[in-house]
Amino acid sequence: MCTAARIVDLLKKPVSGNFDLTHLKKIHHYIFQDIYSWAGQFRMVNISKELLFCDVNFIEKELNKLFLKLKGENYLKDCSEDNIAAKAAYYLGEINAIHPFREGNGRTQREFIRELLLPTGFYVDYSRCNAKMMLYASINAFAGDYTLMTELFDKCIVRKPLN
Repeated sequence: MCTAARIVDLLKKPVSGNFDLTHLKKIHHYIFQDIYSWAGQFRMVNISKELLFCDVNFIEKELNKLFLKLKGENYLKDCSEDNIAAKAAYYLGEINAIHPFREGNGRTQREFIRELLLPTGFYVDYSRCNAKMMLYASINAFAGDYTLMTELFDKCIVRKPLN
């Protein structure tokens, strides 16, 4: 099965987890299990794409710090409509800067954030932005400027309809 089909499957049945290291790995594994034998495993080498991502020796430590902060914010469940885009931008930007996998970080982190927001009453519709917008927003977030990423999420986050 291709990664696009797996991502569509996740729209119907998200990966269960606690928004921690294991959850992030489970999402990556689900999406890429048909392509990479190492799907769901953090990278073992340092990588860069014009920018040097988190040193391999600090991936788990940095993610644990980030996820502890997320837990302290009650997984954004108490976040207002005015702040949800900025919070989503921050967490996606930080996970991206850590870049824990050799490949597939973008799809994994976007799904992680989408799943994170499901219980909050908000839904992320990534079809409202394009890859170029996400790239520029990610580059700026890497440098600590979350303005473009927040604007991107302002476009992509909608209130979930009540069933």
